[in-house]
Amino acid sequence: MSASPVLALGNNSIENSTISSPTSMADSIDSTTSQEVPLADWQPLHEPTLISTPLEDGSGQLHSRFGSFDPVWNEFPSSNTSLDFSRPQIDGLWIVQLIRPDARVLEKLCADFGCEVIDYVPDSAWLVRGSSAALEQIEESPAVRWVGGEPASWRLGESLITNWLNLPLSLDLVLQPASDLDEIDIAILLEDLLRLNVGEVSCDVILCRLTELSASNVQGQQAQLSTIAMDGRIIFSEPLLELRTFNAQAAVDIGLTSVITNHNSGLNGSGETIAILDTGLDSDHIDFGNRVLSVRTSFSYDQSGDDTNSGHGTHVAGTLIGDGTGDSSAAGFISGALLHMYALEYDISGSIAKTGSTYDIMRDSRIQGARIGVNAWGTSSDLGQYNLESRSLDVFANDYPDYIPVFAVGEDPMQGSNAVAPPSTAKNVFSFGASDGSAVANFSAHGPVLDGRIKPDLVAPGVNICSTRAEEARYPAGNACASGLHANGDPLYMSISGTSPATAVGAAGAALMRQFLREEAGIVGPSADLVKAALINGAQDLGAADIPNPSEGWGQIDLDRSMYPADGALSTWYDNTKTLDPGYGFLYNYDLDMSQGIDITLVWTDAAGSSTAPQSQSRIVNNLNLQLISPDGTVIYHGNNFVSGASVSGGSADTVNNVERIHIPSGVGTINGQWTVKISHLGGSTQQFAIVVTGNGTSTPGTDLAVISESIWLSQSVPLVNDEISLRLSWVNQAPVSASSYRVLLEDLTTSDVLLNQTKTGGLDGGKIESVSIYHTFTQTGEHHLRLTLDADDDINEINDANSGVDNNIGDLIVNVSAMGLRIIPLMSDGSEPSTPSENSQASLIDFNASAIESIAIPFKLRHEGTLQENVTLSVSSIQEIDPANPFRLLSPEDSWSRSLNVSSTISMPAAGEVGDNELITLTVTDDDSDLSGSQPRFAREGRFVVDITARYQIQPTVSHSLRYTIDVGRVDNVLVVSAGTGNLVAEPGQVAFYSISVMNIGNAVSQYNIACQSTNGWPVEVGPSNSASIEFEPLDILEYLPMQVRLMVPPVVSGSPAAGTTDEVSCTVTSTSDPLFSHVETATITVAELKSFNTQLFDLGGNPIGPQATANPLMVNSGDFSNLSLEISNDGNIAIPLNVKLQAADPTWPMEVSYNGTSHAQTIDITIEAGETANVKLAAGIPMTAPDGAENNFTLTTKLNLQGTNVFITNGSMFKVGKLLALELNQINDENDAVQVVLGGWSNHILNIENMGNAPLSLEWAIAEGPEGWDVGLDSPPLSLEQLGSSSVNVGVFAPNGTEAGMFPETLKIRVNGTYGSEYVEATIDLQLFIKQTAAFTLTTSNTSELQDMVREESSTIEITVHNVGNTIGSGTVFAQIVDGSGNVDSNWVVTSSNDFSDLADGAVTSMDFTIEAKDDAGSGIRYLQLSIVADDASGSEEWVSETLEIGITAETGKQSGGLFGGLPTWAVGIIVGVVTISGILAVLKLRSSVEILNEGETLVAPGVHTSQDNISQRRSEALMEDVHDEKDLVSGEVSYEEIQAALVKSMSDSIAAPNPAGLPPPAGLPPLPSALPAGLPPLPGALPKGLPPLPNALPSGLPPLPSSQPVPAPHLASSQAPAPTAAPSSASFTQPNAVPSVGLPNAGPPLPAEGLPVGWTQEQWVHYGAEWLKGRE
Repeated sequence: MSASPVLALGNNSIENSTISSPTSMADSIDSTTSQEVPLADWQPLHEPTLISTPLEDGSGQLHSRFGSFDPVWNEFPSSNTSLDFSRPQIDGLWIVQLIRPDARVLEKLCADFGCEVIDYVPDSAWLVRGSSAALEQIEESPAVRWVGGEPASWRLGESLITNWLNLPLSLDLVLQPASDLDEIDIAILLEDLLRLNVGEVSCDVILCRLTELSASNVQGQQAQLSTIAMDGRIIFSEPLLELRTFNAQAAVDIGLTSVITNHNSGLNGSGETIAILDTGLDSDHIDFGNRVLSVRTSFSYDQSGDDTNSGHGTHVAGTLIGDGTGDSSAAGFISGALLHMYALEYDISGSIAKTGSTYDIMRDSRIQGARIGVNAWGTSSDLGQYNLESRSLDVFANDYPDYIPVFAVGEDPMQGSNAVAPPSTAKNVFSFGASDGSAVANFSAHGPVLDGRIKPDLVAPGVNICSTRAEEARYPAGNACASGLHANGDPLYMSISGTSPATAVGAAGAALMRQFLREEAGIVGPSADLVKAALINGAQDLGAADIPNPSEGWGQIDLDRSMYPADGALSTWYDNTKTLDPGYGFLYNYDLDMSQGIDITLVWTDAAGSSTAPQSQSRIVNNLNLQLISPDGTVIYHGNNFVSGASVSGGSADTVNNVERIHIPSGVGTINGQWTVKISHLGGSTQQFAIVVTGNGTSTPGTDLAVISESIWLSQSVPLVNDEISLRLSWVNQAPVSASSYRVLLEDLTTSDVLLNQTKTGGLDGGKIESVSIYHTFTQTGEHHLRLTLDADDDINEINDANSGVDNNIGDLIVNVSAMGLRIIPLMSDGSEPSTPSENSQASLIDFNASAIESIAIPFKLRHEGTLQENVTLSVSSIQEIDPANPFRLLSPEDSWSRSLNVSSTISMPAAGEVGDNELITLTVTDDDSDLSGSQPRFAREGRFVVDITARYQIQPTVSHSLRYTIDVGRVDNVLVVSAGTGNLVAEPGQVAFYSISVMNIGNAVSQYNIACQSTNGWPVEVGPSNSASIEFEPLDILEYLPMQVRLMVPPVVSGSPAAGTTDEVSCTVTSTSDPLFSHVETATITVAELKSFNTQLFDLGGNPIGPQATANPLMVNSGDFSNLSLEISNDGNIAIPLNVKLQAADPTWPMEVSYNGTSHAQTIDITIEAGETANVKLAAGIPMTAPDGAENNFTLTTKLNLQGTNVFITNGSMFKVGKLLALELNQINDENDAVQVVLGGWSNHILNIENMGNAPLSLEWAIAEGPEGWDVGLDSPPLSLEQLGSSSVNVGVFAPNGTEAGMFPETLKIRVNGTYGSEYVEATIDLQLFIKQTAAFTLTTSNTSELQDMVREESSTIEITVHNVGNTIGSGTVFAQIVDGSGNVDSNWVVTSSNDFSDLADGAVTSMDFTIEAKDDAGSGIRYLQLSIVADDASGSEEWVSETLEIGITAETGKQSGGLFGGLPTWAVGIIVGVVTISGILAVLKLRSSVEILNEGETLVAPGVHTSQDNISQRRSEALMEDVHDEKDLVSGEVSYEEIQAALVKSMSDSIAAPNPAGLPPPAGLPPLPSALPAGLPPLPGALPKGLPPLPNALPSGLPPLPSSQPVPAPHLASSQAPAPTAAPSSASFTQPNAVPSVGLPNAGPPLPAEGLPVGWTQEQWVHYGAEWLKGRE
């Protein structure tokens, strides 16, 4: 696994291989260090100054995909289809273009005249739905530029229009329902869409999906698309695109070391919940622990949550929450976080195929507590486009601003521009590309989006990410990395490269930043725009300074720089609590040291962009602007105005992006002092935002008194002259520093009167509003200019006043005071007129009891005080709602209200004092949405509303009077709780019984409810989409309902419980968060059903489960085995069940049977198992001895529920497979306990039997451990191979040391045979006991034979013969002597005489006797042999009697005869040859010893019958022997001297001479030249030669000729119990391994010499080695 840079952790990155796991990173820091850790310096921004800013001027253009145009002057561009028409009178869809982009104006117009805003249309236009009459009134507004219908062609996607004449005959579409459709409307739309020729339709309030919209020809398809386009309920349609995951292959380590080690933050994602929308999850991967909350399949086409194909989802999950249990080097970033996985893969195809909208899925995850949604997928086409999926995510982000949707930009190896894959093109999602840590990856897709927006937002490491691999993944997307294996042998981890792992890394960074903001900055519920702004603000510019750019966006995520800029040396300020209206702005002030630079990032969650605009048109709806202004106001930096990666002054506002940055690097800025950050709203609707500022300085908030809207408010908008009215004066301190003492002045500039002059000393805290009420009477008609001045004496140093900034301390109001002509008088509850201003205010306040009424009649008087009869016009304004957050702000009400008067709008009134000058009129106001008549009442919505009544002269409108009524609709808390599906609730154990509880808010305000359920038996209960027994509903609007599924998990059967018929009761309590007294309980009873369930598991003889038959490994058996298997059957149900077990085998000739409780049968058996009990059915199988290696026999055990009408069964089985049975047995022929009967003085034989018990032929290698010290051991012709089931006998020979005590010897003799078949081994060993018999054994020796060489004829020579009793008991006998020629015939020309008896010679004792030899005159000069042998006397004192024959070479002087074998040879040469003949008998031993290899020290003894391999044989041998290995040069098992080796060589040379050569002929071939002296190079013959051999070569020395065959030697005279001496074994504590052990025999030819003779200077060791090699070659 390779290691690469990690999450761009500043300059102190450490490779992940040095980290154990993310969860322990903080713990791994040395707690004893004294180094101070820099803390994060994050502070909330001070309360900004609110200022007025100019709105952006509209361009007058409408931008469509068919071209831009001015609707006032130009026709609509053609789409070249038949759909370039509109039907607003039918579908009610109109486009309203304003002069300036202030959506509040349109909202008020729609509230006044009745319309609904549907979508934004650039520039400065909106799609609305309303009646023709309403739009005619709206068109009259001076704020409206143009009103017209929307062509149907605008509602079809570009590809549909482009291919209009060649449409596919089958289409998958995604449709955008209009935003004013409710759930009932959606249901009706769904039914209507199903009437098309369509395969499948699904709809929610965000998107509809149509699959297989089919037609027989293009015209038919055009007709169906025309139907959709002309349906005003659908505002846009486009092809449904295939979703795909983004990955290639590789591996990388990732860590957060800089943050962890340098700042000790201990971040691990704890407290964060993540949702992943991906292929699925291996939820029991050991790296996930218990942190996987759920794997959800309700939005997928199949119900499998497993990650069965690529393992993509599991890899993404591991990058996030993996804890590295299997290998810490593969740990994820946020192992402390929790996870919900939404499995969206359709397992059959392996594609992402969700059934619901991404909006619905992420909304569901938010209900479950997730605040980050990870989406490592996107569409495969429409690259760079803002499509409906993108738009739906912008809608979601607006609806849930605390949720962070994270998406991959996709992969594009060509790396062309505009290649970002939707929905990552959405404005409000967090889009990530991939890097390798130092540069953008060569596969990461490039932006920008087609409308010019910067995408990706950031990049994150995505090359070689090593993370979790799903065990069930059939086609894993990556290669193995790290260490560890699943249970099935597959790797625990795999490596992937791509934007998918980069997205996971980016999402982890977002989670860590969110945790940081919560824990370190103390922000509760950080908003998505704040998290995004914080990460972008600290991003690292990769490579050359060039941000923003299409490949990396704003750079690579860098948590260290974002959280601890400059290691905590810089301060970070933030704000995410403010909202801005169009035409306003905020100012933030800082005293900055600009030499350290500054970073500012502004992010706002913009409203969803236009679905119909061309892709090149900006999707910004609410256009905010970021500026940084120098202390003197001369230098202005605009957001996103960059050159070479840094901000430059000048330029203009960005109108494309909803992310704006200012970055001034350190060392660039030179102007220090009071800098101002300005945020302006240039157009759109009210918008919230987040801003993050990092720099070296201090926030300087100060104080800022400011007038506000309706700072001067009159109780009568058009007061009457000489009438007393009330005035309310209001202002705000919009900066955080409290305002202490200041003077407030209210003047009537028209009359120069001072209405109020008051000093405020109580102090006004930041963000607070102050109000003062006074009474006043205007004494003259006409306009009065009122002015309110705050801090009139300039006592307070303010951010904005006449001295600095924008002067916001003065508020003006023009009041039109009417002449005494008309007066509208509110009436008290008793019908009387109010007499004071206070009573007048009281009479103007109307209490609306929503629980009892839908409308209210408000009586008032219209009094004419003029002197002439006048026509009076009455008008009533639309009803508006008072903003609960700002009482000086009026909003359009959510309910539709109507108002009416009981008189005509124009009435004729007589002069004052005449009859009829007072008119009693009734104003009726009705909440049209309320309905109290139905079975389910709908109340008027709670709130405070105002309505203005104005009366004016028809011919003189300046004479008028107005009255404002305030209508107070009180709160009605009411809820309807209904249970469904509670009848006959039955569930089996282990299953879920479910029903639903629907909660409907039938009150008159948005309410929130909780539901908590519990089981009487304590069984698990889950409510709604959660895993909890309680849940808090989303806030419910009026008459909105939410069904919650209640699930009771009946516990699985344990020991037969819960029994069938058991009941449980679930009680669910619904409570209200707003009404603590409300509580409603619903109950349901669940009955446990019968469960006839069983399970089976087949176990082998060792108790190991065999597993499913389809995947079970063969059961390896050996020929002749008897295999017992056990089928364990458990009754997992809650009643007794009868079962039948049936055995079927592929080869019925193998003996098999099943048995249970003593009953057996060859094929089938019936059993009954009680609930909760377990039965074991035995399967016995005999493996025929004749079954060859590789023979197979499949068998099946079918366990079936033995009930009529059922077909429930489970199949188990496997296959018996005969393996290479390598088995050897090494036994004694007779009783196993028989000891080897050992006699002294010769070889003792013991017969063993070797048998191949396996099913394969074996090659045999024999080895003998070192016998007891001084013993010789050998094998006689052991077999070198055995066929299957073959056997053979083996003769073991032992030669005990002289005088060994009789009886059982304390040591044993180990013999091993090693059988091989191919590369496999099996071994058998035997320990032989040794019994020493009572033996009289004698040896004959002579010390000097030189007297017997060149004997003078007719003269005698005497030699002394020594008899040595080498046995273990007393013995007597006679030594006989004779002289024979080379053919063994007695030579009568030689005479031998002696005193040859001995008696009672004790064991170990010696005796000597003389023998006299005489060569007669006719004795030949060739070599003769003196043969001496012992004949025993009575041996009754011993069990055995053993002796030997001594043979001595003798010669007569050559003077008589020159022929014969040594005729012509000098005496010294004959002496050399003859002198060594006496010990030639040891050659057989020498030969056997030299034929055996030395065992390596690592070889070990293996127990008999063990089937093993070469890999472990060495260890097993050493464990079995428990012996040390001697020197390799100890070749034989007895003590063999160097002289013996030399004698053997000489003997071999003499044996090679077949017959004497005639005198004078050259010596025989193979002998060296015979000089008068020793040949050059022959070593001296010392009395004692050194032992030891030189290293043995692999081949014979160069120059050796081919070796002749050997001949057997005559056997020595042995007692009847002895056999010929066997092959001797070498001396070693370990065994030797002879490749071939030949029959016992002695060579009759010596090693020939090279023609050029032996090399000069050979040492004795080289001679010995030469002879040993030659002997080895004779084998």
